[in-house]
Amino acid sequence: MRLFGFIIALTLFSSFSATNNNETFDFDAFRQYYHLNDSVTSSVLSNKVILVEFWASWCQPCRVKNSELNAIYAKYKNRNFEIISVALDTDSLRWRKAIRNDDLGWPTQVRDTAKWNSVFLKQAEVYYLPNNVLVNQDGKVLGREVDTEDLEKVLN
Repeated sequence: MRLFGFIIALTLFSSFSATNNNETFDFDAFRQYYHLNDSVTSSVLSNKVILVEFWASWCQPCRVKNSELNAIYAKYKNRNFEIISVALDTDSLRWRKAIRNDDLGWPTQVRDTAKWNSVFLKQAEVYYLPNNVLVNQDGKVLGREVDTEDLEKVLN
């Protein structure tokens, strides 16, 4: 089952991957798979545009993108925007060190120790890093593989 879909601005933002317009991001499955507290994620996600960013501490392009996302998060975090990071890391210490070193300021950091064998990644059709999905307040997916330039256009 595909979990992603729906671009509302395909003609404006053609550089990120188009998806089927009637699919949604299943936050309930996301919460269950990653054992997230419903009250924490509900408060984080309430009425916001959410970028679910897939990365890893060992992925150099991911680390570069983290610094770009820091700037965007600082600019838009008080304007109904949130980031959830999902790291494909088995080493907890290396993962935590990367979060500190990259100064990731958003509250939801998840580690997927199954890495490429992750059931959720397979359902989400994430096959490489860095990767992401941008979701609106209703769970509709606005796009995948959104670069930081297009992300800023959407958030503006």
